[in-house]
Amino acid sequence: MRLVSCHIDNFGKISGLDHSFDQGTNIIHEDNGWGKSTLATFIRVMFYGFLGERTRDENENERKKYYPWQSGAYGGNIVFSVRGKTYRLERFFDAKKAASDIFRLYDNDTNLESDDYSVNIGEQLFGIDIDSFLNTVFIRQQSCGTDVTSGVKAKIGDVSDETADMGNYDDAYQKIKKTLDSLTPNRATGRISKLDSSIAILKEEIRGKDALKANLDEMERKMGELKEERSALEKKKASLQEQINTESTRNDIRVEAEKYNAIINSENAVKEKYDEKLKFFPGEVPDAEKVEDIILVSEELETVIRQRDDNSFTEDEKASYEISSNKFSSGIPSEDDIDSMEEAINDLDRAKSRENERAIRVAEDIRKNRNASVIRLTGLAVAIVLLAVAGALLIFTEDKTVPVILFVAGVLLGLIPLLFVKKIKTDPEEGSAKELIAEEEDRVEDFFERFGYGSSDASYQKRLFSLKSEKGSFKRLMDKKERYDEAERKADILRTTVKEFMSGYGFTVTENVRQSLMKIRDHAKDVKELGAELEAENKKRQRYEEEHDVSKFTGGSKEGSVSLEDLNGQLNDLIDRIEGINRSESQLKDNIGSSSEKLELIENREIELKEKEEEREALFRQFDLMSKTRDFLEKAKESFSSKYMVEILESFEKYHDMISESGEKYELDANLNIKLKDIGGTHDIRSLSEGYQDMVGLCRRMAMVDAMYDLEKPFLIFDDPFVNLDESRLKGAMDFLDRLGSTYQIIYFSCHESRCISGP
Repeated sequence: MRLVSCHIDNFGKISGLDHSFDQGTNIIHEDNGWGKSTLATFIRVMFYGFLGERTRDENENERKKYYPWQSGAYGGNIVFSVRGKTYRLERFFDAKKAASDIFRLYDNDTNLESDDYSVNIGEQLFGIDIDSFLNTVFIRQQSCGTDVTSGVKAKIGDVSDETADMGNYDDAYQKIKKTLDSLTPNRATGRISKLDSSIAILKEEIRGKDALKANLDEMERKMGELKEERSALEKKKASLQEQINTESTRNDIRVEAEKYNAIINSENAVKEKYDEKLKFFPGEVPDAEKVEDIILVSEELETVIRQRDDNSFTEDEKASYEISSNKFSSGIPSEDDIDSMEEAINDLDRAKSRENERAIRVAEDIRKNRNASVIRLTGLAVAIVLLAVAGALLIFTEDKTVPVILFVAGVLLGLIPLLFVKKIKTDPEEGSAKELIAEEEDRVEDFFERFGYGSSDASYQKRLFSLKSEKGSFKRLMDKKERYDEAERKADILRTTVKEFMSGYGFTVTENVRQSLMKIRDHAKDVKELGAELEAENKKRQRYEEEHDVSKFTGGSKEGSVSLEDLNGQLNDLIDRIEGINRSESQLKDNIGSSSEKLELIENREIELKEKEEEREALFRQFDLMSKTRDFLEKAKESFSSKYMVEILESFEKYHDMISESGEKYELDANLNIKLKDIGGTHDIRSLSEGYQDMVGLCRRMAMVDAMYDLEKPFLIFDDPFVNLDESRLKGAMDFLDRLGSTYQIIYFSCHESRCISGP
């Protein structure tokens, strides 16, 4: 069997990948992070499906782990050839559950759907389950070691397509072992051991049967004596009870009379308190809830008075308020007025600043023109001198060179003063600017004059600041006065409300209004509560009079000849004796019942003992049979495995010699476990280095694959298995990989050039 090509729409980080596979060794050399392990997993999942679908951990649940990073169709196809036919396997996966996956198989030559294999195509093609596949054909990174599964053993014995006895060996052996562990007499948890303990306990319980029967007879005799004694006491109790009833009737009349007198006295006492509280009120008694409402009004009055006092003026504030009132008699400037005036003052300051700058420029031009005049006069004087000298030399000398030079210099000096001529320009806006400044100053002065801030040496800014400050102070005083007036108005209304309420019920308003109201409220509550209590006492008396004939209480009652207390004492003694007998009888009944139950239980235990002894005998026979079955099964397994031990060991040593030239010797046991032979003994390879374990595990895998597949060889997935090998064995591993490619198609992944047969 070999892979022809694959196409991945989306799987993990891989998207839109097409790859073709050659016969022999296919090296996929890419950097870490490219997706080599993802591609290897894709090939395995296409044949066997996902692992870990029941766990929520995304690192273990492959369906979640390899969900496409970029979304899209989840899956792809693989083209492979087997037994002379070429197929195209398509699989697309649901994000959550396998039931929604899509599986299609096509004959690649005809493009028609094929039913040669089902969704379990991996097991049908390779003849092994997923665990066996991962322990042989598919070598994951850092996982060269292998376990010999029952599926591997079955495939080696070529029985997986027949009875699959070896495939079921582990399950059968574990079931037998589990049964033996549950039966064993050598462990406390074993059923036979538990039966032995139960049998011993049952025998101990049965041993006290005779003593229990004798004790039961004695208790039944005592029960008869107690019944006779109780019957005699019951007769005495009935006679005494009749005598007590006669005396009790007389006593009841006395008790009822005392109760009636107590009810009348209680009613009179409550009425006396009620009348006393009622005297407090000059007229009608107000409702306590209404008084509570007026108390709240009085509390609000006190609060309002405090607010009024908090907003009263000091002497300084009064004076300040009167002054400001006069200043702002014509109105308080608005914020817009002040903002407008502030802007006007700023504009005026800027205009004055520009006027000053213009004046400075004019003065500077005058100074510069004066200096230029001096330069011009000096230049003209020198020019005249040079021209005069040049004229004289022209007349009196024959050589004309010097006179010409002097003449040219004189002309040039005469032209220089012209360069310094600058006419001072007049500014046509000078007069209008000054007029605007004067007009604006008049407007500003008028504004300040209106509010009493005119004719001052202070700057406009300072005067405006003072005006704003005084306006703010005046505004605060006005707000304070307004709060004072509002509080005084509320206080008048609240005073009137309190006064009208108190005078309405005949009370005089005192200085401490709230305290007086609280006293009225408390008395009103007392009157209401005492009135309710008096009404209840009155009803209680009336109800008692309706239920009893109170006329018989006036005649009194005669004392009996025998004290009721003495009679009750005698009755209580009889009752105590009868109750003592009842308790003894009850205890005897309980003991008799308990002993009877125990006797019945012992008789049941005798039956149970016989059943358990029979059960133990049957279980012991079963235990013996299962022990012999286990021993026979182990021997059969060893016999089955030994047929292939020589072949697998030879194949292992062949691959080992390809990778390593160390000459180590190995031994293979019936469970196909490899052990190193050295220094006269064998050693478990798990105690060796990781690189050594990887080498041995890889060779062991290939030896089992050779034994498992005789004719149709499978492709092999190698996901960088040589990462732990040292340099001395890495060259041999590459030779091993190269030679192995002549027999198997190998898909080899690696991220490092040193672990490749040749460059990338």
